[in-house]
Formats: sequence, structure tokens, C-alpha cells
Amino acid sequence: MKEQREKKYIALVVLLCFLFSIVMPAAVLAQDTDSSNVPGPLDIKGHWAENQITNWVERGLAKGYQDGNFIPNKTITRAEFITLINRAFGMNKSETVSSSDVQLTDWFYNEFCKAKAAGYISGYQDGTMKPNNSISRQEVAAIISKLLGMEECDKLEAVLKSFSDKDSMPQWSKNAIASISTKGFMNGYPDKSFQPSKSITRAEAIATLDRVVGNLYTVDGVNGPEEGLNTISGNATINNSYATLQNTKITGNLILADGIGEGEVTLRNVEVIGDTYIKGGTDSIYLYDCSLNGVIVNKAVKLVSKGSTNIRRVRVNENVILDGNFAAVEVKDPGKVIELDKNGEIETLNLYAKAEIKGKGKIKTANIYTNGVVIEKKPQKTVVAKGFTAKVNNKVLKEGTYFGSSGGGGGGG
Repeated sequence: MKEQREKKYIALVVLLCFLFSIVMPAAVLAQDTDSSNVPGPLDIKGHWAENQITNWVERGLAKGYQDGNFIPNKTITRAEFITLINRAFGMNKSETVSSSDVQLTDWFYNEFCKAKAAGYISGYQDGTMKPNNSISRQEVAAIISKLLGMEECDKLEAVLKSFSDKDSMPQWSKNAIASISTKGFMNGYPDKSFQPSKSITRAEAIATLDRVVGNLYTVDGVNGPEEGLNTISGNATINNSYATLQNTKITGNLILADGIGEGEVTLRNVEVIGDTYIKGGTDSIYLYDCSLNGVIVNKAVKLVSKGSTNIRRVRVNENVILDGNFAAVEVKDPGKVIELDKNGEIETLNLYAKAEIKGKGKIKTANIYTNGVVIEKKPQKTVVAKGFTAKVNNKVLKEGTYFGSSGGGGGGG
């Protein structure tokens, strides 16, 4: 009897081992690239995205399955996509997520906490995040647009007309699709369609993010040549604190990413043909002898312009301290605070939303197109648009033109 019980016990153990040998790999694969440390995907040779996938795997930004494959043509889930973003941009802050389908025990819980803190994902109206749903092309467009704080496309209808299926695009995604296609982050198909509701594949997701991120700097210290000029075709991203980029021309955009944290970054003799997106840093972003097209401030930071630095336009989406000379500064999101250091000077300030401008710096011309603007120090020239009022140097100004040297007298609007 005892021997029979032992035989049954052994048989049960063998059976369980056999079952687990079948079930466990499937469970691991369900969590996709984010739980395996196996390098070198085996199934991407000759794939159109082979170079991009290899690049991301080598940098530790993406991983394959435990069987050594990557399965590039498989659709990617929302959880997997935000994990790729968090790794590439060095997301390091978290905010508690309360969602019925994202639990503390889920492998992707921390990734959604980082995404929420970064402000590029909020969930659905029913309180869910739908982490295991395949992510669509228009959702990817919306996330990237929000992540970078991209402004509305000023050629919306013209851009959308280039897609044969523009009429199938919902209103909520049209601007995002136009914005990211204008930047070249996502393109249409050979038949000129965009296919907004189509699920994006793992290969397409990495190729898209690779175009957004471009050349990635992840190490503290000096990057770029000591002499001469290095040209980067496309975009570049810095996602670490206390890095310096020097003697470099970037033909696309420059992203100062969340991985900078509360640190600082220095740019020396850097030219950016596209836009510069500031998403990280608190101490300062130092600009020495730089030429920048547009600077979009998406993180509360101090922006220091030195030497021959020339910035065509600064768009303030978060509170900012300005030190140095700035040609044009604009505010379109309400409630922002601009502090002008004593050495700060703005040539033209355009205010389209409620804002507070304080500090001892100089403003040559302030154009005000809204109510609720407060400017501490009187600009040399203030223009208040028709139908609005503003408070300047503790005085209420109605529509009209006011000059600092005249003590605030007004002309007709």
C-alpha cells in the first residue's frame, strides 16, 4: 500500500513537471519583450526594420522572447508600447494609477505609473487603461504628440488631404496625425492611406520611436567633437543629467528628455534645424553660442542663453526662468509663470493665454491677446488687443498701445 502511494506521488510530480514545461513559456511570452534578457533576435534577418530593431535591442531598449525570436510583425499592446517609450526617454518619476485593469501585481503597473507622471497617457472615460489591447496607429500618433507637447498643426486640412482615408479619421486624432506626419515620425502606406485604426506592429512601433528619438545620448559627460562640426541627420535625444553636447548640427529635432531628471544640460555651439523639446531638467539648460529654431518648454526649468546664442522662438508650456536674450516668447496655455532674470531680455512677448510675467528683466514689446495677464515690470511697448485688459506695473491697461517711457499713456487700438 505504501509503495503504491509513493508511485502515485511520483507519477503526480512527473505529470505536474510536464504540464509546467508546456504552460510556463506561454505565460512568459504573454508579457512580451519586457521579461527576457535573451539578446540577438533570431527572426529579424532581412526584415525591413532589422537595423532599427537590432539597434534598440543592443541598447537595451527592447528585448526578444525567451525562445530568441522577436516576432516583428506581431501587434504590440498598449502596455508594451509605453514600456518602450519609458525606456527610451528615461522616465524616472511615478504617479499612482487607479484603474480597474492595471493592478499592483501586473508586470506593467510601474510602467503606467511612469506614463501617468510624464503626462502622456491618462486612460479611458470608463476608468480603464486597456493595457493588453493592441495599440492603433492613431493612438500612437496621439501619444507622441502629447509626449512632446506638439502644437496644433497650422496646415491641418492640407496635410490630411494627402491621405486617401482622411474621412475615416476621428476628430480627436486628426491634429495628432497631421503633426507627427509633418515631422516625419509616421508616414502613410503606398496606397496613400494612413489607416488610423489599424493596430501597429512591434516593428512599426520601434521604427516610429527610432525616428522620434534619433541619436540617443545616455552617458554623462561631453558628447561631440572637440574641434570641427559633427552633423546628425534626423533627430537626437539626451536622457541623462549633466551631459554636454558640443560642436554639433542636428538636421531634425533635439529632445531633452525626462531622464535628465532634476539635473542640467549644456549645449555648446549646437545648431538645431527642427525644434528643441525640453522635458527634463530643473537646475538649468545652458545654451552657449547655439542656433535654435524653436524651443518648446514642457518642464519647469531655467533656460540660460549665453554668448551668440540665437533662438527664433520659445513656446512656454510650463513655468520657466529666462536668463539671457530671447527674440520671441509666446504663451498659449493658461496659468504659466515666466520669470525674467535681471539679465533676461525678451524682444517680443506674445501672450495668447492668462500668464504672469515677473522679475527684473526687460521686455521690449508685449502683445496681449487675452484677459488675465499680469506683468510686473513695464515693457518698453505694450499692445493690448481689442476687447481685453491687462495689469501692467500694477496698472490696469485697456485695449490700446502703451509706451514705458510715457508713464503708461494709451493710444487707440
